[in-house]
Amino acid sequence: VALNPNGDRVAVGNIFDVTSEVEAQERLNRRLEFESRRKSLWMANLSHELRTPLTALVGYAEMCGELESLDATAAEFIVKIRSTVGLMKAIVENGLDFFRQEAGNDIVLRPTAHDLEVTVDNVVDLLSVRAKDRGIVVRVAKKLGSRRACCLVYDEPRVAQILINLLSNAIKFSPRGGTVKLGLSVGADGRVDVSVADAGIGIARDKLEHIFDPFSQVEGVSVKFGGTGIGLAVCKLHAERMGGSIAVESVENEGSTFRFQATFPVAPAPPPADRAADAAAALARALRSFPRALLSPDDDAL
Repeated sequence: VALNPNGDRVAVGNIFDVTSEVEAQERLNRRLEFESRRKSLWMANLSHELRTPLTALVGYAEMCGELESLDATAAEFIVKIRSTVGLMKAIVENGLDFFRQEAGNDIVLRPTAHDLEVTVDNVVDLLSVRAKDRGIVVRVAKKLGSRRACCLVYDEPRVAQILINLLSNAIKFSPRGGTVKLGLSVGADGRVDVSVADAGIGIARDKLEHIFDPFSQVEGVSVKFGGTGIGLAVCKLHAERMGGSIAVESVENEGSTFRFQATFPVAPAPPPADRAADAAAALARALRSFPRALLSPDDDAL
């Protein structure tokens, strides 16, 4: 406020035209968004390209494991190769799904009839080498109700992905020589409850809220234990897309329990004899088409 020559009080101020600055900021924001989407798309493409040779390696390792001429040492090496490559493939699948989502592309679920108990057993088998190397015992407790209850309609690769992430984390963060507990409960209505408990480093209370956010590993953990920082985010993404949920209870320096819950449609289950015959026929078909089918996995559009 100032006085003019007549002694009147007047307001004095400056007006600036910031249109150019605002437009420049908007252009920068659009550029950054474009670069972020391009980076995510590139990462998704990279993961997609890595998946093909890794799928082939898993298949070759499984076929080598069936050779009767292998001695005990060679057979052990084949098991370790299969386990290591299988875990590498799981990491690639995490990246593929996460960055596909970041790039704005939907993840399409493909539910089909599977035996959930078999899915769980396969995941435990895949991670058995890692657990053995750390002297960790994985104890599995099942509450199935009936044999037929486990035959459900779900996206088997994505459910396996959730289980691999949870179980591998439990093994990684557990002390050597410790125990990891995996619980599986399946109700007659298709309600599924999977829990994975460890007695590892645990999670501080103030970190629990963001534990399922991407790249939110507890400070110092990624340096000591490794990891990509997207495994739990992918678990949450898939669990919610299946209409389920994932949660955690943890006490720092005492351990953590992760729980995945969902309800899947119950599928008609064939008698055990028929199921075994179907599995044998499927294996025979796969061997007849090898290696063309093995080297041509289902490539979803990015």
